[in-house]
Amino acid sequence: MNKLPSRDIESLWNLYENISNKLQDENVKSLVENLGQRIAEQSMSQRTNESFCGIGGLLEYTLELAKTAKKLNESLDLKLDNLKIMKIALLSEVGRIGDQTNSRFVDTTSEWHKEKLGQYYDWNEACPKFKVRDMTLWFLQKYNIELSWDEWLSINHLGDTEGNDKSFYAKEKSNLSMCLLMAQDIVYTKENDRIKREKVLPF
Repeated sequence: MNKLPSRDIESLWNLYENISNKLQDENVKSLVENLGQRIAEQSMSQRTNESFCGIGGLLEYTLELAKTAKKLNESLDLKLDNLKIMKIALLSEVGRIGDQTNSRFVDTTSEWHKEKLGQYYDWNEACPKFKVRDMTLWFLQKYNIELSWDEWLSINHLGDTEGNDKSFYAKEKSNLSMCLLMAQDIVYTKENDRIKREKVLPF
């Protein structure tokens, strides 16, 4: 059977919470306190051959993104505010948890799907199908988290922009979004290499 990765959820959560506290934003603190359990439990994907699958997948991804973007900022001397990097890295995928009351994914009940496809999660039909970035921006609005223009752009660039959206935002990249996009590419490449090494393949 294609097994889910093992993660130290408590350690990941403690790091996520500590970094969010460094932002010194009471509205961010409120979001983290209210949505913390859902964020900690959320998988980034449905199958083990996809990036950051399993409980704690969202936490691991956002922390890797934050760490990698911070390193790029320092090594390339981009002179970006590291607190801005941390803020967008930690919050850019919050919308992946679903809507206000419903989770995006539910545990699959099919042992065949787990064993043959490595699929541990199904779409939750009770959860409206919106793009992750749109739900993220909705949650940030709900908790009155203010975004600067480059922060807002960064969330849009990190989201799954397609078609007209992609071409529309392409010319508006800020240094902050460029740093985070480079970091995102590195993080996903590293994770996909891990999956290939472990031969987590659907059969």
